[in-house]
Formats: sequence, structure tokens, C-alpha cells
Amino acid sequence: MRGFGTRAWNRSPSDITNQEIIQRLINTLINECIQILDGGISYRAGDIEVVWTADYRFPDHQSGQMFMADLI
Repeated sequence: MRGFGTRAWNRSPSDITNQEIIQRLINTLINECIQILDGGISYRAGDIEVVWTADYRFPDHQSGQMFMADLI
């Protein structure tokens, strides 16, 4: 997998920092949460927070994705 998709970004794998990887993953989670809200699967952001922190073990001391989305 190393090197996958690097040609599209014109970057070598070592140019991508750990923080950038984490940010991309968090952004993906936030986008998924927004799609859940837009699709009517959930009506409140708080419901998504509960699922992520209780069921998926997202660290609740760091708040959830929807809280982070509000900070952006």
C-alpha cells in the first residue's frame, strides 16, 4: 500500500505528516456524519455523537466528530 495514490498528489509518502493523516481521517468521519444528517438517517448531531462514543469507542474526552465539525 505504501505509495498508493501518491502520483495524484505529486508527493512522496514521507512528505505526509502524521497530523495530516489524522486530519484526513477526521474529515472523512465528519463528512460521513454530515451525510447521515442530510440523508435523514439521524435528525440530531447529538445522536451521532452518542453512537460514535458509545458504540464505536471514539474517545469521548476528545468530544465527537460533530463537535469537531463545529470548530472548523
